[in-house]
Amino acid sequence: MRRTLIAILVGACLATSLVACAKVPYAGGRHQPAGPAATAEDQAHAYVVVLEALYGEDTGLNGGTYLALDLTQVRLTDTAPLEALARSFAEDRGYTLLLDTLDGLESEG
Repeated sequence: MRRTLIAILVGACLATSLVACAKVPYAGGRHQPAGPAATAEDQAHAYVVVLEALYGEDTGLNGGTYLALDLTQVRLTDTAPLEALARSFAEDRGYTLLLDTLDGLESEG
């Protein structure tokens, strides 16, 4: 259960970090860079890059059975690509992915 809670906290940190980054204006002083808008897959990949970085930083997360992520604060129009990438990330490392809030996980035991 402890590792599950740690995994949830990492997911919350991931979401918070990306939300904070999204609010920072583009370095060129414009609100969006020139060029085509990022696709849902590009946006999902950005979240997974942060997840990979956090996973690599905290070796306490490198064990257990479950990887739990709370995606309720993710600001994507379509979370399906992110869910697919997160599921692949978890499966590649031998985890079962749980997509739920801390309250939801606690209510399920």
